[in-house]
Amino acid sequence: MCAAATVAGGLDKAGVVPGDTVVIQGAGMLGLYAAAFAKAQGAGQVIMIDVLDKRLQTAKRFGVDHVLNAETMKPDTLIEAVKDRTGGLGADLLIEVAGFAKVVEIGVKMLRNGGRYLLQGAVYPDDKFTLCSHDIITKCLSLFGLHNYDSKHLGIAMNLILRSQSQYPYAELTGPRFPLTPEGVTNALLALERREGIRPIVEPVSSYLSKTGGSSSCH
Repeated sequence: MCAAATVAGGLDKAGVVPGDTVVIQGAGMLGLYAAAFAKAQGAGQVIMIDVLDKRLQTAKRFGVDHVLNAETMKPDTLIEAVKDRTGGLGADLLIEVAGFAKVVEIGVKMLRNGGRYLLQGAVYPDDKFTLCSHDIITKCLSLFGLHNYDSKHLGIAMNLILRSQSQYPYAELTGPRFPLTPEGVTNALLALERREGIRPIVEPVSSYLSKTGGSSSCH
């Protein structure tokens, strides 16, 4: 529940106002939780941006209304696509969970006047972005950063999942599964690096065999 609680903490800080247009950068586990939670808290529409079509298709099952592929669309086209879906105004709330700082420079331009920007993914040291102070000041933007969460946010996350578990396939956020062997751990890390799953699982061999019905060899 760490990812879910982190997202719940971020939304608690930035706020979701009923009817908000929420744009999420990054369709990993944090992004999918953010989409489902934003909708559960009253967001009017959720737009997801990622570079992998497979993840964008998954996002549609977690409350996302529109998807944009940053691999095939130029930055200016992405910005215009968001404005087109908001009557030219821009998004109310941007959530960065992509893990790449540079996306912030584009995200700021997607926000409406008075918009909020929640940064939770770009946590790597020396990963920098540059902002134009004119954009921040004249548009009266609010920027929030949150890496961890308070204990109450775990409870908020669990309640949100309980309320919406019939709407969204949360169980599919984990996998594929690998046995707790040297080869299994290596393959799990490779699967994560290759983005073959949202959150690969490494588990005891007996548990792995009972759930997969396979042999002890890795895949």
